[in-house]
Amino acid sequence: MLRKCFFLLLICFVGGFLYKIYNFYNSYNRYIPVLPQQIDLSFPVTVYSRVGGYMITLITGWTSPFAEVNLSGINLTRKTTANEQGFFAFYYLPIVEGVREICLIAQDVNQLASYPLCLPLPEGNRDIEIKDVLLSPTIQVQDSKIPAGKTAKASGMAFPDSKVEVYLFSENRFSLWAKIYNIYNRYNIYKIFFPNKVQAVGLPQYQVKANENGYFEFSLPASVPSVNRIFAVAQKESFGNSSKSNTLAFQVLGIFGLLKLFLENFFKEAWAFFASLPSN
Repeated sequence: MLRKCFFLLLICFVGGFLYKIYNFYNSYNRYIPVLPQQIDLSFPVTVYSRVGGYMITLITGWTSPFAEVNLSGINLTRKTTANEQGFFAFYYLPIVEGVREICLIAQDVNQLASYPLCLPLPEGNRDIEIKDVLLSPTIQVQDSKIPAGKTAKASGMAFPDSKVEVYLFSENRFSLWAKIYNIYNRYNIYKIFFPNKVQAVGLPQYQVKANENGYFEFSLPASVPSVNRIFAVAQKESFGNSSKSNTLAFQVLGIFGLLKLFLENFFKEAWAFFASLPSN
């Protein structure tokens, strides 16, 4: 009888101990994190990470061959190089919400910069593409001060085999009254009696063609004393006209202009000579 009671108590004790272990194990499992290998990957998962703004998936355009093209905007800077045909492209540009424009500028193989082209961006939070942007040609003048009657040239870079239209604005300065007007230009009353002689000489004044490398050049008009401003526009077949180039200024000097230039250089060199002498 005693032996039966002892075995019964032993069975109850062991059963209670095993029951506590079972409850502890279950409570522990409730706090075990799910490991990565336990995730069901039987279906595809797409993750998006965008907080405001949108994406310009593509920008393409044209400039002179092998030019370096810089793109800039708020929190955005990119750089690329055009190919031998002048084609360039930018891909996947994140645009911050509220940005209204991005700007493009090219630097040709002669280190001349094009006029900046700023592109307005549409409103709305949607991805866009911008294609076939035409950047302006680059242009430079051989000399900013040219004696009347002497030949000088201007040159630049544009799309290969393209037509380049040159626009010239000239202000004649050869009359005595114009000289007087220039001296007293700061007084408004003289504008009534001595108005400026300004004329737009031919729009465009010249039409030249760029070669297969995009290079073009032409002669500057230098027949009479004048102050001139000049810019160029390139045409690409099937795409239309580019934006205007930088506007450059040059002067055609007559006798008085040359004399003034000579005296300015003479006194500048004389001052530099005396300034270089030892103080003792």
